[in-house]
Amino acid sequence: MNQRPPSSETALRRGEQLEAPGPTERPKMRILEVELVRRGGKLRGFTRIELPNGLRIGNIALIAGVNGPFAALPAKPLFDHQGKPKLDLRGRRQFVSFLEWRDRDLGRRFSDAVIALVLEKHPGALDPGAP
Repeated sequence: MNQRPPSSETALRRGEQLEAPGPTERPKMRILEVELVRRGGKLRGFTRIELPNGLRIGNIALIAGVNGPFAALPAKPLFDHQGKPKLDLRGRRQFVSFLEWRDRDLGRRFSDAVIALVLEKHPGALDPGAP
């Protein structure tokens, strides 16, 4: 008669040693799509990613900043009571974030990882002077 090996839980209750799983590669963030745009200004496009836990995030803005390119989590525009876009003191549209990182370092690391993945697929696409 074929006997199945004990489950992990059963083996632990019996005090048996379990074999450590073999080396596995840690899941990584991956790019699902990239849309490059040239609307003037610093916006270079948008991307959609999948995190290792399966969460997919779209509309991540790809920005060519003064200190290099960065990825900004999605945000929605603000509107006044008449339905017109709210503007800041410089006349730029205002946005509100609905996702945020716990601290600045996490946000920077996320941005760096997204930019590196985008540049693997589209080298030079985020350069400030790129067409």
